[in-house]
Parts: sequence; structure tokens; C-alpha cells
Amino acid sequence: EHNKHIKGVIFDLDGTLLDTETLSTQSIQMILTPFNRFITWDLKKTLLGLRGPEWSKILVDELQLHGLITPEEVVKQWEDNLNNLSSQVEAMPGAYELVDRLYSLNIPLAIATSSNRQMFIKKRLKHNEMFRKINVVVCGDDEKVKNGKPHPDIYLVAASRLGLNAESCLAFEDALSGVESATSAGMTCIAIPDKQLDKNKFLSFTPYIYDTLFDFNINDWIQSPE
Repeated sequence: EHNKHIKGVIFDLDGTLLDTETLSTQSIQMILTPFNRFITWDLKKTLLGLRGPEWSKILVDELQLHGLITPEEVVKQWEDNLNNLSSQVEAMPGAYELVDRLYSLNIPLAIATSSNRQMFIKKRLKHNEMFRKINVVVCGDDEKVKNGKPHPDIYLVAASRLGLNAESCLAFEDALSGVESATSAGMTCIAIPDKQLDKNKFLSFTPYIYDTLFDFNINDWIQSPE
């Protein structure tokens, strides 16, 4: 029996509520193809959950793109590519159902995403039905978020905008950097890692690891109103 003191739920966006990772990888590869470079899963793993300035630098270093393209140009092209694709993004399995159920229980909901605000607006287009139920959205370019994930800033900001203590919030994440961010903020975190990630790495931060959002049983966590 889990603690039933959960008063709010905060979701990561990319790879947790929306299947953006597929589009994201495609958008990166489109930049690399002219240079005859390829993004492998091993490299992609190290970029998951990071903000643009951080992951683009790793990409340029790892693929030895110095003198060919700058990290800033990578981010700019990637955003353009993703913008063109992002209105087609699909929801992750169980996302609609879980948001719906939490909403019907009057649980305050938030999103904590490394995506910037403009990208978020594009990604939500097709899924207004889900996003209209989530009242707080904190993006990576929010002025209150000094440091990106794995630092706790974004989750602390989201909790405070819900008017809740971080300790009374439950977070949902797919990336290691995100799980670290949420748990550093003092939250309990549910991890739904990509099938290709090593689940053991997540265990140092959270015992709650599931394959999909469908596997999470809300009744274990949230007191239904009597």
C-alpha cells in the first residue's frame, strides 16, 4: 500500500505523455545525413531529457562536427525540422486515460518539460482534449527555471504553481535525467523508461518502474473522494 498523501501529479511531456522521441530522432538525423553522420541509440540515450544547449554540444563533440556545424545551428535546424513534424505527434499509450482519470478525481495536474514554450504549443495542437485538463505547464525556457533537468528547478516551480509541496506531488518520467530531477525535488517518481533503456539505472532513484502508463494503478496512490 503506497502513501496516499498525493495531492498533485506532474508529468514530463516528451516520451511520457507524447511520443516525441521518434520525431526527435528523425529531426536530428535530417541534420546529420548531409555530413554522413548517424545518430545511434547509444548516443541518443545520453541526450534524453536534456535542454537544447546541453545535448547539441554533446552531439557536436561525439560526432566530431566541429567546423561543420555549431551546437547553436544544430538546435535551430532541429527545432525547424521538429516544428514541421510535431503537429503529427501521437500520444503515449495510456496517456489520455490516465490524465482523464486524474482529472475526474479533481487532482491538480501540471507538466514539467525541457521543451520551450513555442515547441510545446505546436505539440499540443493535436491533443487539446488532453492538455485542457492540465492547468500548469512549466517549459524549459521559463525564467524561473535556472537549471534544466537533472536539477530539481523545473519540478519545484511546477509544484509551487500548483500551490503544493513537492513532497505531496507524484511525477511521471521516461528519462533518467528527469527521474533524477523529480526525486531531487523531493517527489515520488513513476518511471516509464523507453524499452531500450536499462531499467536497473532507474532503480537508484525510484522503485516504481513500469512498461506503460496503463500499468500504473491509480487506486494504490490516490485516495478516491468518499
